[in-house]
Amino acid sequence: MNIIDTITAAAAPMLLEIVASIVTALVGWAVLEIKRRTGLEIEEKHRAALEAAIMSGIRALIDRDESTTALDAVEAYVRESVPDAIRALKPTDAVLRQKITGALRSQFAF
Repeated sequence: MNIIDTITAAAAPMLLEIVASIVTALVGWAVLEIKRRTGLEIEEKHRAALEAAIMSGIRALIDRDESTTALDAVEAYVRESVPDAIRALKPTDAVLRQKITGALRSQFAF
C-alpha cells in the first residue's frame, strides 16, 4: 500500500460525512424555499379572492335596492363568498372595512 492509498482510505469516511452534510443542508434549504414560495402563492390567492369578492359585493349592492348601508352589505357579501380567504388572512373588522371603503371610493367615487 502506498501513501496515496493510505490517505484515501483515511479521508474517505470524512469526505462521505462532508458530502452527506452538504446534501442534507441543500435538501433542507430546498424544502424551506418551496414552503416559503408556496405559502406566498396561497396568500396571494386568498388576497385576490378577497378583492374579487369585495368588487362583486359592490356590484351586487348597486344591482339591489335595500336599506342597509353600503359597507354592511359589501362586508356581508365578502364574508359569505370567500370564507377561506377570511380565515386565512384574518383581517380585523376595521381592516376589512378600510379595504371595502377604499374599493368603493376608487371604483365609484363613493
